[in-house]
Formats: sequence, C-alpha cells, structure tokens
Amino acid sequence: MDRLRRDMPTQAPEFKSKIALRERHRPALLSALETLSDAGNIHLVDKTYFVTAKLVDVLLGGDLVDVGLHGRARADHLANNAAAAIGPQTWVNLLRSFATLLRGHRRTGRERPAPDTFFAALRDARTSCQDGTTGRMLHRMWARRDIVSELAAAPTSAMREIDPMWPSLVAVAQAWTIRLDDVPLEFVADDYGSIGPDSVGELISAAARPFPVHGFWHPGAELRGVNFVDSRSDARVQVADIIAGVGGAISRLAFAGVLDDPLQVHAHPLLDANVMCATGSPIDALSERRESPYLEQYLRRRRR
Repeated sequence: MDRLRRDMPTQAPEFKSKIALRERHRPALLSALETLSDAGNIHLVDKTYFVTAKLVDVLLGGDLVDVGLHGRARADHLANNAAAAIGPQTWVNLLRSFATLLRGHRRTGRERPAPDTFFAALRDARTSCQDGTTGRMLHRMWARRDIVSELAAAPTSAMREIDPMWPSLVAVAQAWTIRLDDVPLEFVADDYGSIGPDSVGELISAAARPFPVHGFWHPGAELRGVNFVDSRSDARVQVADIIAGVGGAISRLAFAGVLDDPLQVHAHPLLDANVMCATGSPIDALSERRESPYLEQYLRRRRR
C-alpha cells in the first residue's frame, strides 16, 4: 500500500479501488498486479445469474422430467432465454422482486418485504411467456410459490446462502486451499452485514465439505477462523478492495465484448477458476480465455 500511495498520489484518507482504477494510474496498477499474480485471488460472481440460480434452486428443486432440464442447465436456460421469452423488463422485475424478498432478512429493525410483489412479477412472467421450456419452468415455480412464503419468513441463519458473499467465501477458501497446497487458512475481513462472529462456525463447516475439482474430489478446506478488522487501519483489506475493484472492471469490459484488455491480461493469473456465471457468458469466456496457473499446477500434482 505504501508503494501504491507513492505511485498513485491521492489526498483520500483511505486508498480505495476507484483511485487505483483511474486511467492515469493504469501503468502502476498493471505493475502491482504482476507482483500479486500468485498472491491474489479474484472470485467472479455474476449477481444476475446468482439470483437466477437461487430462483431455480428454491422453486425448481428435484428432478423435473416435464421441464427436460436438470441441475445447472435450468439456470443457464433462463439466463440465456428468459429475457427474450417474457420481455427484458419483465425478467428484470422478476429477479429484482425475488432478490428484494430474500434479502429482507438483512434489514435489521425494518419490516420484511411481503412476497406479494414477487408473486405479481411471477404472474406477469407466466402471462407474457413465449417459450415452451421457459413457460413450463415458470408454471412449476407458480405451483410451488408456497415455498417462497416460507422462505420469506425464515430466520437469518436459514437465509445466508441467498447472500452472494456466503458461497463466495466458501469458494475462496477452496481456491486458496488448492493454491497453497492444503495448508490451514484464516480469513481477515472487513465487517460485512450477514457474515459476523455468530456465523463463523457455520462458514468453517461449509468450507470443510468435500468439493469437486475437474474430476477429482478434494476433502475440503481447513478454514480455522475469521478475523474481523477495520479496513481503514489494515492494509490487507485495502489490497483486497483494490483487487475486487479490478475484478469488477475486467468483468464490465467482458460484458462490453472486450476480452484482451491489458488489465484483463494482467489480472488473469489472479482469477479463481471457480466462477458463478452462465455457461458461455462473457465472464465464462473471460475465465476460459487463458489457462489458470494454480489450477494447472494442482491437477499436475493429482495426476502423478
């Protein structure tokens, strides 16, 4: 951080990613990313796809023979076809109402949103649908809407995985376990609403579950704790904020059709091989653009 403050002069009391991402600071940022290539990790999450996947997970769980799609393929189908099938704004309204409903548990001291807005959006989506497969999925969601009412009233502990940060932290623990060859880990983190001291034990347990890595099963990450700190006084969290800002910038470039910008090239060694996005999406294309050094090293070790 001292080096960045020297190379990117600013009067701001806390150095944030928006400073590092200024165009005049690009050479210094690219140089900094080179030094971080094996010491940083960017886990990309397409939040729209995340909400889509949670909608499918909550309302289309189990085998749906009449839909003809299974697992991830359902979320991919909706991500790729729903906007055209029901209209872009109708699809946005459905996802936004679902996200608002499920994030109500974070509104301390405020009344939770009722599911009525989501039900109205789902009704509009069914009425507008012009695609058979999408229509069958929406029909099944409507038939199981009582699940949404139950989930909307669920306690905070039952809602954590609806927050993108929760599964992302598990994925990051998995990535660093592979990167560092199975050494124990501890997170250092700024305060975050839904991840606090009361949920650390659950996070440790979630990270410890076995997970697949390109055909191999890893026994799980040994996450030993989370140390909550103030970002204003801890340089590690400030570095993480800058890396996260780079992740957002390279994703926006990908959605604009750019995959070989110097920022993307320099950041690619930091990319987590595990991304939350639709198959074939711009983020998926960005991730697959170049080999993942840490993943290739891990797979070589496993194949010996």
